[in-house]
Amino acid sequence: MNGLDCNYFQIQHETNFSYEFPISRATMLLHLEPLSDVHQQVLNFDIEIEPVANPVLVVDSFGNRCHLLDIQSINRSSLCITSKAEVMIQNSIATLNAFDQSSWEKLNQFVERIQYWDFLSPSKRVYDCPQLKKFMAESDIQALDNPYVSLKAAAKIINQSLRYEPGSTEVNSRMEDCLEQRSGVCQDYTHILLAIGRKWGIPSRYVSGYLHLYPEDGQIITDGVSHAWCEFFLPDLGWIGIDATHNLVTDNRYIRVSVGRDYDDIAPTKGVVYGGGKSSLCVNISLAHSSNENSDWLLQGAQQ
Repeated sequence: MNGLDCNYFQIQHETNFSYEFPISRATMLLHLEPLSDVHQQVLNFDIEIEPVANPVLVVDSFGNRCHLLDIQSINRSSLCITSKAEVMIQNSIATLNAFDQSSWEKLNQFVERIQYWDFLSPSKRVYDCPQLKKFMAESDIQALDNPYVSLKAAAKIINQSLRYEPGSTEVNSRMEDCLEQRSGVCQDYTHILLAIGRKWGIPSRYVSGYLHLYPEDGQIITDGVSHAWCEFFLPDLGWIGIDATHNLVTDNRYIRVSVGRDYDDIAPTKGVVYGGGKSSLCVNISLAHSSNENSDWLLQGAQQ
């Protein structure tokens, strides 16, 4: 990967857990380290835990680099996890003409390969249901000339038919909740488009990450940073990202952290604690754009 047509980002992701009573132990799996591949390279990554702990690096079944945390004998009522990353992202070289050459015939030759089964089968959050059938019928969502055109058309309809409304659904809400009330957030939009993709026999996976829609050198944003979108496997093209929330094909403004079947596979933090009683969660994310990989750490002292 070279530095041409690249964006450089710095991310600071702070998660604070507060408990009614002291906890004695915490065991968690953390999906916080961004992915590295042909289009995205992690230049630096660090994770800090308070109280001090040494998380173990593991790679899950989807290829994500995760950290396993097991803190014993804590005896305190708070837990703070802070990750910092520097990432370089290069634009995809695929052209619109290449997208137009995708075909259902080529796709059908790939879908029986075992590596795509997880992304074709129903999962806990992504499945066919009466509400999805009704939504597709009422919105005239149907397979068109080729898979790419079909997915783009479906994403546009979802974007125009649903109302983006933070707080209208919760992290544990079902796909049906969003379809019934016609409002939701990026997680809901993503699950719905994935369900349509799998219904059409297209390998479809959930992506968690960060988004900086209008990057300017040195600019730091703290609102609307965490995001989710879809990736679909198309022969001769590989995995193509489509964001139904913004009706966009993903580019070098999208920072990919983890991929899975749905949100449950790659929640940023999940696990169990012993004791604690009632709990509260506060997440603060800062994202800075820089013009090159030699920039100073722009987030030092950023408001959290």
